[in-house]
Amino acid sequence: MTATMPEEAALQMKNDAVSALGALDDLAAALPMHAYATEIVLAEGLLRVTGRTTDLPDVLTALESSGRFAGSRLIGTAQLSADGISSDFVVETRPLIRTGGALR
Repeated sequence: MTATMPEEAALQMKNDAVSALGALDDLAAALPMHAYATEIVLAEGLLRVTGRTTDLPDVLTALESSGRFAGSRLIGTAQLSADGISSDFVVETRPLIRTGGALR
């Protein structure tokens, strides 16, 4: 049975979409132990992560070097937390799309 044009278009949209679960799994694997997320938003192909860390440059480096994210950048400025040790941050990054095990 051959797929119709609308079915083919729907399948292509599905294949081109970022998997929310895949992006969360990749984020969990990429974030260093000293960092954690307090809010995660995936919209329009971008992942916005609000969180806390003791080493913000390492968070950006870890995301980029994971091979699962591209274009990671700090949004605004990091704010020193009440504990005086850690920083609150907002980072935006683009999760790479998984297609048949490959990234694009």
